[in-house]
Amino acid sequence: MLLQTKFRAVVLLRYVRQLSFYDIGRVLRIPEATAKTYMQRAKPLLRAALIVEIPADKGCMNWL
Repeated sequence: MLLQTKFRAVVLLRYVRQLSFYDIGRVLRIPEATAKTYMQRAKPLLRAALIVEIPADKGCMNWL
């Protein structure tokens, strides 16, 4: 499951580039509050995608 482009951009700028929401807003030319909203909406989508990709019985500790 891929994130919508607007959500993906915010997530990447936040986690990869480690930008503040203020700076994300400036880069994407959106209000800071919109950047925060997009991040909040992206989190459950990312969580759902990770649950599909990494089932509970194959948790990160099982490979040790």
